[in-house]
Amino acid sequence: MAESVVQLQKEIEHLKKALEHAMSGIAVTDRHGALTFVNEQWAWIHGYEQNILLGKSIGFFSQDYTVDGETSFVERVCREGIVAGEHEHTRKGGSTVWVLLKARSIKNKKDTSKVESIVWSILDISRQKEIENDLRQAQDRYDLAIKGSGAGIWDWDIVSGKEWRSPRFYTLLGYKDKEIKSSLKTFSDIVHPDDKDATFALVEAHFKHEKEFEIEYRLRTKGGEYKWFLGTGQAQWNEHDEAVRMVGTIIDIDHRKNVETQLLQSERQFRGAFDTSAIGMALVSPEGSFLKVNKALADIVGYTPDELTAKTFQEITHPDDLEIDLSHVKEMLAGERETYQMEKRYYHKNKYIVWILLAVSLVRDEEGNPVHFISQIQDITKRKEAEKKLEDKVLELERMNKAMIGRELRMQELKKEIKDLQKHNEGSA
Repeated sequence: MAESVVQLQKEIEHLKKALEHAMSGIAVTDRHGALTFVNEQWAWIHGYEQNILLGKSIGFFSQDYTVDGETSFVERVCREGIVAGEHEHTRKGGSTVWVLLKARSIKNKKDTSKVESIVWSILDISRQKEIENDLRQAQDRYDLAIKGSGAGIWDWDIVSGKEWRSPRFYTLLGYKDKEIKSSLKTFSDIVHPDDKDATFALVEAHFKHEKEFEIEYRLRTKGGEYKWFLGTGQAQWNEHDEAVRMVGTIIDIDHRKNVETQLLQSERQFRGAFDTSAIGMALVSPEGSFLKVNKALADIVGYTPDELTAKTFQEITHPDDLEIDLSHVKEMLAGERETYQMEKRYYHKNKYIVWILLAVSLVRDEEGNPVHFISQIQDITKRKEAEKKLEDKVLELERMNKAMIGRELRMQELKKEIKDLQKHNEGSA
């Protein structure tokens, strides 16, 4: 019995260490919201030392947690079990940081109607907020730029059925000017099947003055793939209130629709935190064998937990990333560093590459001998793809803006030259 207790205590300590070095900020409160545990990341995000925060209320970080409608936020978590959302936290010194929060109540095993504690997990999403703000500003600049560019304009004579599309309309879809026929049938053919009914239903509602025509839909490009566009339009009506003409535009919003960020969810307290963590977690032997993995990691690489524990991390790591990874491991085993973090690539079971953010710490026994590594793994594949698309789009918008400004300045110069020439001619006469 004593041996079992000692083993349980050791395992709990290992799990605590895993939480302590997790990439997400983790805190534990009692059922009333008083802090009983915060990890290094939680304290670092808020700019405090860990011991200073113990005993404080969770409401210390945000007024959102003090009152939520007619009930307190803590009571809501106790009632609903899990509550998630984006919140603005106050840091030491008064600055703020945006976080993605997930709070989970931990029930009493014998009496599940009683809440023993609450686990709070946060991710710093300030950078994401900055990217979203940059994207909004880029979109605003883009909207201003296209007003005079003639891009993506269409004109539909409803009575005759004839349509006209600007050269830019074709370019957005990968075609040359007038490479495909301008007709309602052609447009219907390139609208994504899942968007077709909603698009034409909105057209009919607009004709009846029921709705403005503004919709996001997918159009098939020349290459066969579908891209997202914002479609807008305005109809004209005759004296009988019949729609006789409609003019509109399409704007490429594919970059915005495809910017998706996969964010880590929450961990449960101590033992449950490992198994139910929304990020991959693993105990790895000093030689590299997976000793224990959670479901999140298994899902990231496409293996079952049993399949993964039969492998080493070396087997699923991209060869171009293995050398630096092993050098970090060597330094940790030699006591030259305590932790390391890196972005690297795993091979999925289905042979494709998965980008991950890896954070590693080392657990040693009482004599200082390495026992196992604690690894936290976050799938950042979509973030990598989204960042690349966003960077490319912002550069494209900046180039468009500079080109338009140049054309405007040249137009002003030409107008001045014409005016000067006219004055000269008048003087000669």
